[in-house]
Amino acid sequence: MKRSFILAVIIIASLFSAEIATSQEASIEDLIVALNGQMEVSFSVTNCCTEKMEEAIRSGVPTTFTFRVKVYRVRGFWPDKKMASLTFKHTIKYDNITKEYQFHLEETNHKVSAKHFERAWGIMSRVNGAKLLPTNRLEKDRNYYLDVKAEIDPVRLPFGLQYIFFFLSFWDVETDWLRYEFTY
Repeated sequence: MKRSFILAVIIIASLFSAEIATSQEASIEDLIVALNGQMEVSFSVTNCCTEKMEEAIRSGVPTTFTFRVKVYRVRGFWPDKKMASLTFKHTIKYDNITKEYQFHLEETNHKVSAKHFERAWGIMSRVNGAKLLPTNRLEKDRNYYLDVKAEIDPVRLPFGLQYIFFFLSFWDVETDWLRYEFTY
């Protein structure tokens, strides 16, 4: 009995490993930092949607992207000073009644919707003008850097089931930290 269970888990996990092996690493791209009285950041997340994620979203499973952005001032021999830290989420859910994808974008506190999955995924994976800090907090001719990361966690299993279905963790996707260095 115990061997059958272990064999079943191995077979199921191996079925999902093909998708893991063929998928590319999720990454942050098209990073833009604007310094017009307010430091704002825009970027997109690429290579993060798998067929399984798309199926889950289309079936109504709420999916959340968590974005983390940090700004530091370089201080030479001292530890770098954290100037700002911002964490916000994008949540998508498909409404089977209206046949629309509905979003909540925390950084702007907007709720929007889209009819087509491609448009919906574009909204979900793009951050436009997230406000970090006023530029009057930055010192002229000083070095700074910005760290950006995205985590996608489309499946939240009820307590206890995550231990039985541990192989579903391949749905958890996260990017590496992307560092952008600049002088103000």
